[in-house]
Amino acid sequence: MPETFPDNWGYLPLEECMEAIIDYRGKTPDKTSFGIPLVTAKIVKSGRILPYEEFISPADYDTWMQRGLPKSGDVVMTTEAPLGEIAQLDERKVALAQRLITLRGRVSLLDNTDLKFHMQSSFVQDQLRARSTGTTVVGIKQSELRKVTLALPPLPKQRALAHILGTLDDKIELNRKMNETREAIARALFKSWFVDFDPVRAKAEGRQPVGMGAETAALFLMRLRIRWWGWFQGDGILNRSLKLLIS
Repeated sequence: MPETFPDNWGYLPLEECMEAIIDYRGKTPDKTSFGIPLVTAKIVKSGRILPYEEFISPADYDTWMQRGLPKSGDVVMTTEAPLGEIAQLDERKVALAQRLITLRGRVSLLDNTDLKFHMQSSFVQDQLRARSTGTTVVGIKQSELRKVTLALPPLPKQRALAHILGTLDDKIELNRKMNETREAIARALFKSWFVDFDPVRAKAEGRQPVGMGAETAALFLMRLRIRWWGWFQGDGILNRSLKLLIS
């Protein structure tokens, strides 16, 4: 075992730490356009579950989920294509698709949120790859997954680590969503100003351009005149005019 973990951490095979291992590989449910969200391998990415794309009928749920019902806090792992993507379920009722295994730690031994981060660690990911099989499609058998070693601190330390890492994870996710919003606003403004020319249309109709002060609108329209003038003067002037337009 590596010597990077403190002395009071214990080493146990994953199967001894689990209250439940739910494996739905090899089964494909009938999908619908709405209903209960279906967690598939392709939407488990980088520690989170992407927006749901597929669903199953509520009438089929109990029949489909006979191998075990997922609970809030359970950790899901992709078993192939790709191997080892990890996420944690929230309180929403979901169904599980193939190529996924759900892990639920023993409450007296393992904090599930800490389990999520532990499964993402290089310590565990290296073991998953070492125990995997296949060349074109790399996957891991449940029998091999059960043998993966976990390095566990005492339970209070697990909860403390899970809180710290979870808070950082939430902050990263918030920043990602804010960046997505900024990018969407920037794309919308660029299209409005430089593709659809909404400010020009507004001025031509005697309206104040939306989201733009009078001084900015005047400057914007001046630059558009420079651009149009450059268009008729040749490529060299046009290129310089475009630089003025976006400066």
